[in-house]
Amino acid sequence: MKLVYIAGPFRAPTAWGIEQNIRAAETAGLELMRRAHANGTPCAAVIPHTMYRHFQGALPDDAWLKADLAILERCGLCAVPTFVDRVGRRPSRAFILPAQIDPCIL
Repeated sequence: MKLVYIAGPFRAPTAWGIEQNIRAAETAGLELMRRAHANGTPCAAVIPHTMYRHFQGALPDDAWLKADLAILERCGLCAVPTFVDRVGRRPSRAFILPAQIDPCIL
């Protein structure tokens, strides 16, 4: 079974905005697992948003980013949910993936 890293925005100007980003990642992870199961190729969605949701300010941002990269390295696929920001734009989703990670767009 493949581990699929669910990527997407976490930071936001408010606690409510962060929570909305977390919920979007959770929704994407569940939808991915439902689709994969229906297609006979089950996977496990890894949603780092949910792991650290209450830890903001406990460590520097760099610590969380390094932890996320360590998790990503252990996954075989990176799913990037499509989303629209609060003013109706689709933000850039540019980031660098390790060579062994296959990206996909949900």
